Amino acid sequence: MSEKTKDVLLSIFASLLCIVIGLLVGLIILYCINAENALDGFSRIIKGGFYLKPKGIGSEIAQATPLIMTGLSVAFAFKTGLFNIGAAGQYTLGVFGALYFALILQMPWYVCLLAAMVCGAIWGAVPGIFKAYFNVNEVITSIMFNWIGLYLVNELMYSTVSGMYDQKTTRTYKLSSAAPQSLIPDCGMSAVFKTSSTTIAIFIAMAIAIIMYVVLNKTTFGYELKACGFNKDAAKYAAEFTSTATDFRVILKNVNYNLEGDAHQVIHQVIELSTVSKQILAFCTTPKSKKELAVFCGFKDLRNFTLKHINPLLESGQLEMTIPDKPKSRNQKYITVRSE
Repeated sequence: MSEKTKDVLLSIFASLLCIVIGLLVGLIILYCINAENALDGFSRIIKGGFYLKPKGIGSEIAQATPLIMTGLSVAFAFKTGLFNIGAAGQYTLGVFGALYFALILQMPWYVCLLAAMVCGAIWGAVPGIFKAYFNVNEVITSIMFNWIGLYLVNELMYSTVSGMYDQKTTRTYKLSSAAPQSLIPDCGMSAVFKTSSTTIAIFIAMAIAIIMYVVLNKTTFGYELKACGFNKDAAKYAAEFTSTATDFRVILKNVNYNLEGDAHQVIHQVIELSTVSKQILAFCTTPKSKKELAVFCGFKDLRNFTLKHINPLLESGQLEMTIPDKPKSRNQKYITVRSE
């Protein structure tokens, strides 16, 4: 079994274990609150939407959609080395943008959806700008902007922008009557699940999840984002090393055009080894795991990567282990040896 497969299985097991522990803790709390009805309440939790099917299933699908989208916003940032704690504020501004385009501008649903994305993105970009240009911790700014966004939207809806908030019902006006063209199509799903809120939005969320996976794991842009998240300085140096190595390859190709293939291959390998070594040393200014190093340098075969690139640096003393007495430890990391 490969190390990657073990990591996947371990991650799945850890997730399932957390779910089981959470359910057991919930059951204990239910017994403490009302022992007589604890099992009945627990069975409803386990059944979920199937308790009142098909309406319950439809409601869960409708509620899952915004959770998936906000979860993706957090996950995407986390994959690039950032902590997006501002999903609540971005969601609030996105909702306001969608409602404004629906109730005030009377736009169709797809325009409202784009407006929600743009408003949420603008609100999320502010902590990003503070992080990129002023090195302000994104956790602090994003939490602050959650509350700023909430009170800003309240102020705009309650007293500034007229035509959105119904004072009689203390809610926004219903889209079904005020802007029916802005409702996301249900394609018959509401009739199947006997609800008024189950729409094709769940499929849009699933499509975006797939797109994000492809961008992060199958494109150069996604690799650059993850590399910058690991270490922005190392990512910058890596680009310089790559361009330098390319120049060397072009020069050697011209100078050694008449060399035999074996000799040319040896020179090529020396340049490649030197470039990767520089990338590793620049990246390991803080402790990094073997997997992080392999991803950063663009290698998939961990065993070959270790033998070819990590071990020579360890032997030369330029790289050292954080747990030297346990070289095969799962928690083993590597750090560049700083010269005095």
